[in-house]
This record gives sequence, C-alpha cells and structure tokens, in this order.
Amino acid sequence: MLTIPQASGLGPREYEIMQIMWAHDGPLTVKQVRRALSDRELAYTTIMTTMSRLAAKGVLNRAPCYRGGQLTYAYAAAVSRTELLAAAVEQICVTFGADGHERQSLAAAIQHAEA
Repeated sequence: MLTIPQASGLGPREYEIMQIMWAHDGPLTVKQVRRALSDRELAYTTIMTTMSRLAAKGVLNRAPCYRGGQLTYAYAAAVSRTELLAAAVEQICVTFGADGHERQSLAAAIQHAEA
C-alpha cells in the first residue's frame, strides 16, 4: 500500500518516468525508459538510480531478468495513476484539515475522472 509521503514526494523526473511506465502494459528496463524519455542527455545511471528510488518508494516493482546473458532488472508500475492521485489528494486533505464531506467530494471526483 502506498503511503501518503511516498505519493507526494515524487519529483518531476520521477513523475515523467511514471508517465512512461503507465503508458506501457508490461515491464520495462532502464534502457527502454531511457529511449522513451524526451531528454536524451540523461545518463543511464541517473535513470537507473531514479527508478531504483521509485521501487524503494513502492510505486514501481522491480524484478531481475536476463537479457543477452546479462542480469538486468525489469520494472513495472506498482500503482496506477489514479491510486497515486488519490494518495496525493489525501496528503492535501491532511495538510489543510479537510473534513469528511470535503474528502468524500474529492474521492468522488477522482472516481469520476477514472471512469
């Protein structure tokens, strides 16, 4: 389960990587994500570190796989965009002291957006 600090703690690069992960049905390697990023100047190790941190936060799952006889890792989204959005909204509710009615309204809006 995603905790609130994990949801609200994504930076711009992390979110950009998550957008790529959500757009693909199956797992991706760091190399595949690097190809998909608009900023091709990023080092492979920068993307690898960012994806490792996303796995540590619980928003990506990481599994070992062998490609060309070499060990690499395949990553897949552990949470949907909607789940991440709901956790971030909950963080806002906690921060601003939203009451039950406000939380229900926001939850309904998220559910409506998902449909």
